[in-house]
Amino acid sequence: MTKKLHIVFPKEYMDVLLRTLDKEKYIVINKEYSLDTFHHWAMGEDPSKPDVALIVESTESDIPVERLAKDYIDKLTEIRLNPMRQEIRLILVLPSQFGRITYFKKSLAALAIYDVYFTEEFSFDSIIDWIDNEKTLADVKDLFVSSKEEQNQIILEDKENEIVNKTEIKETRVEKKENIKRVRGSNIKEKGLLKREKNETVKEVIVEKVVEKYITIAQQSIAFISLSKGAGSTFHTLNFASYLKEKDFSIGVYEQPQYTDGRTYIADVFNIFQYEEDANISVPHAILGRSPVIYDQVYKYSDIPLYAVDYSRGDITRFTIEQTLRYLSTGKHNMKVMDFGYLAREQFEEKEFLDILNIFDHVIVVADTMPIALIPNMERLTYFQKLEEKNTSDVSVHFLLNRISSKMANKDLEELGFENAIKCNTLDQDSIYKAYFDMKIPFDAEPVLRNELTLVYENLCHDMGIEIGSNKRRKKRLFGWK
Repeated sequence: MTKKLHIVFPKEYMDVLLRTLDKEKYIVINKEYSLDTFHHWAMGEDPSKPDVALIVESTESDIPVERLAKDYIDKLTEIRLNPMRQEIRLILVLPSQFGRITYFKKSLAALAIYDVYFTEEFSFDSIIDWIDNEKTLADVKDLFVSSKEEQNQIILEDKENEIVNKTEIKETRVEKKENIKRVRGSNIKEKGLLKREKNETVKEVIVEKVVEKYITIAQQSIAFISLSKGAGSTFHTLNFASYLKEKDFSIGVYEQPQYTDGRTYIADVFNIFQYEEDANISVPHAILGRSPVIYDQVYKYSDIPLYAVDYSRGDITRFTIEQTLRYLSTGKHNMKVMDFGYLAREQFEEKEFLDILNIFDHVIVVADTMPIALIPNMERLTYFQKLEEKNTSDVSVHFLLNRISSKMANKDLEELGFENAIKCNTLDQDSIYKAYFDMKIPFDAEPVLRNELTLVYENLCHDMGIEIGSNKRRKKRLFGWK
């Protein structure tokens, strides 16, 4: 099929380029002489729809390259997010000094602009080749692999290595004890060392017993985590709980309590703590304060307990595995669903984070497929994919994709390892935000979205091995959050 082009090229060479493209049977429907004028066109109401925009910027400028790079990103972001122009494939040819700015290259890739060339010298044949051979995410994804990947590998070490390390530590202690015996008064020091070792052993046994006890109580525990900010983990946590409630499961919704900037709190969605003082309890704060948890003070919505966090009582910056186990033991539910939201980097990189994840039977990673949301979080995606592959991990990882569209081509999704992911095609960011702002989960959605959510959750249950029987007591319509 003949491609329709919009050309941005230096004026003195434009005519020669147009003749070359005409010989190659391309159709040029618009032409500009700078990115500024192309941006003006793209933000206007011109109905023409080119398949490709070739943008070649001049090397002659007195403006510092860093400032130009920021200006380019600002303009290209507006163009890419304009619904009228999102389908245009953008080809950028820029001076080589731009290629040395890492954040600039990452920002372009996050906008799904993969056809980028940093050079001052090229031929018209090169331009034809660039137009004919489209780049994909596979050509740029290495930009998002950094030394942090090595840290992730350390976090995901096999438990066998941990056992070896603990054995080495104990052997070192034995050597120390033997050395102490050679010194006068060693009996006192030896007893102190043995006492510390005994206390540490007892602590490990206690944790193991707590975990074992918890596993025998909880039939299924599920965690929802957003891969990027606003991806929709809270939305799906609440809706999935509503779906399971309709299937006669005893369900409890828990909110992972550690603070993250910009996070959607369940308390905000339902105004849980903004009425009578102490009418509802913030269970995580009660656990931190070693206070009794009174189940009757837990907020309930449509008979579903919501263990929300009252962040007005103070941000929770740390919540240990023991505290998480106690938290999840609140309420005698046979199904426990926790919303982690979007994790701050420091939380994500903690060694204990993997131990906390292993409490759960399943982790659902919710991903927004907009490139600007997905691609900058490649390290997080790699973490969960490695966790999924690890034989030593007790948790099952599943991926749930929102906002499937041509902005992220199917071949790019396959390149990212999403070929078996569950897809929610019609759920977009506006639907998620409106559900929060209207305090309706979901808001009065169109039937097509309600039907799709039902299918998505049926598929999730199938993948997790959760058997959904016939519902004999249908009290309200599905997703009856009002």
